[in-house]
Amino acid sequence: MSSSNKRPPPTKIELIKVKRSLVVAKSVYKILEDKRDVLLKNIDEMIDSASDSTTSMDDTPVEEGVDLEFLQKMPLTMTLEVG
Repeated sequence: MSSSNKRPPPTKIELIKVKRSLVVAKSVYKILEDKRDVLLKNIDEMIDSASDSTTSMDDTPVEEGVDLEFLQKMPLTMTLEVG
C-alpha cells in the first residue's frame, strides 16, 4: 500500500471532521448555484435590453443616401488614447 492511498483511521473525531467538511461543501455549492442564477438573470436582462435597443434602432427612419446594409456589415472598432 502506497502512502498516498492511506486513509485516516475511522475514529469519531475523523467522522466529525468529514461531516463538518460536507456541511461546508454543501453551503459553498448553494452559494455558487445562487450566484450562477443571478449572473444568468443579468445576462438575460442584458440580452433583452440589447434586443430592445436594436428594435428601436430599426424603427428609426433612415436618411437618404445612407447605405444601411453597408454600415451593418462594417466592423466596429474603438480606440482608447491614454495620455
